[in-house]
Amino acid sequence: MICFIDGKQIDVFKTIEEDENVNIEPVNQSGDSPCSHLGQGEYATILISIPDRLMPKNLQGTDHFWKGHGALQTVSVSPTGRLTNKQLMIESIELANRFSVYLKEKFKDRSYGNECKIKVTVVSDTKYKTIARKKLKHSQLIKSEMGLDIN
Repeated sequence: MICFIDGKQIDVFKTIEEDENVNIEPVNQSGDSPCSHLGQGEYATILISIPDRLMPKNLQGTDHFWKGHGALQTVSVSPTGRLTNKQLMIESIELANRFSVYLKEKFKDRSYGNECKIKVTVVSDTKYKTIARKKLKHSQLIKSEMGLDIN
């Protein structure tokens, strides 16, 4: 997908992640892009990379060779902030960015809090009905979790 604003091409698939100072970098400033609400087959998602040694037991991989060698595992997060293997689908990049900042604070007291990497990315898929349903549901749960107005 290509998006132009005032004659300038905007990369709507740009991912963000933490910089070297463990700050989460925003994709764009609020109001910069009219493409903040994603298309029918697109959604924003949050991926969490954690060293295998710090991964909760129920999510650890089965390849024991890499354990203790600093291997990173990437998982998703639920709308309530729990690590999971199920994909989170969010309706806008801005909401995903706000939730990633919220998660960074929430993870602070967990064993992996200082070593996890949070990344926001945009995903495209052809499962339009499933995406539309889950985007609405997950976004409402995220807003509720963060205490935002659900309108």
